[in-house]
Amino acid sequence: MEEASDAVWKELPDALIERVLTLVPVPRLLQMRAVSKEWSLLILSQGFINLCARMDRSGGGGSGDSSFFLFFTATGPGGAAVIAALSPVSGCWQPLSLDPIFGMEMEVSVVASGGGLLCLTTASRIIACNPLTRSWRLLPEIPGCSRLLPLLTAIQIDQKGGYKILVAGPGGWSDQRTFVFDSTAPSAWARKGDLPIDVLDLESEGVVSAGFLYVTCLIPRCRLLAFDFARGEWSKTQIPLPTGIASSNLVLCGEEVHLVAALGEAIRIWKLGKEAQSWDLVEEMPRELCCCFLDGGAGRDSFRCAGRGSWIFVLSYDGVLVCALDLATRAWRWLPECKGIVEGRCCVEAFFVAEPALNIPI
Repeated sequence: MEEASDAVWKELPDALIERVLTLVPVPRLLQMRAVSKEWSLLILSQGFINLCARMDRSGGGGSGDSSFFLFFTATGPGGAAVIAALSPVSGCWQPLSLDPIFGMEMEVSVVASGGGLLCLTTASRIIACNPLTRSWRLLPEIPGCSRLLPLLTAIQIDQKGGYKILVAGPGGWSDQRTFVFDSTAPSAWARKGDLPIDVLDLESEGVVSAGFLYVTCLIPRCRLLAFDFARGEWSKTQIPLPTGIASSNLVLCGEEVHLVAALGEAIRIWKLGKEAQSWDLVEEMPRELCCCFLDGGAGRDSFRCAGRGSWIFVLSYDGVLVCALDLATRAWRWLPECKGIVEGRCCVEAFFVAEPALNIPI
């Protein structure tokens, strides 16, 4: 029977095999690269990626189920580094191990993500990592920074097939310097415009949209900062954050910047208006769902958020409580707990098998 089954697979047309593979969820698809050298090359080929993208746009099935929301944890030397990947469509969790990526023992922490890439740090160095292709790169040391305590780290994916990594305040609390690493440039880190001198703390993780990095700051309170990657400069927008919010979480849906925050006993979502001139209220978590979420230990100022496509995820810091909103349908839902896969996890973001990051050289 096994010999007959092998013979059938050998006779299948390559085009049919490709079509079948597009229906496989991302974690299992990555595992199937080990079947043969031919399959590994096929799965990472541009043609296969393009096929997945076409199926996703047409609603053709499994490709849409291959978008994942990542939880990440990194333990000390010799411990396991694991990603838990959740499909918001099927609601199924899959573990992805990072252990085979690193050829040395090091304690790492995730500090940023973008376009399918992860940015991790050691005590003094930054690592660019692509979990899909299991490739990584230890970046050069940042000039004049013996110990790395960044206030903010962000990743921008270039249309030319490269990436930029921004580090603001690499030396910690009182450091206003900003450096950018360009994977396509011959030089290492380039010094850019400093953070405004009156900015003492950054409250939210940054989001990159249309060539700008957006982030909120604590001091001065309720302000939105923007970094222009093309000009290499910071600016403070004139738009204040909504009055009375307990905390601010910026997320990106498509190319639109959204703000998720607790206001009173409600969790609300605003969209950054045209040319960053206003915050427009677009959605509020249903009262019953919000009460369960806040009473369950999330707290008004102790939850985190992430966004991808039309999805916005709201989760408690320990990852036990996860709510998801599909902006396309305005439907909220609970997502299953991540039991037995990751402990002490933190939210990173989502990635897609059809993302260009599959072919971005690290």
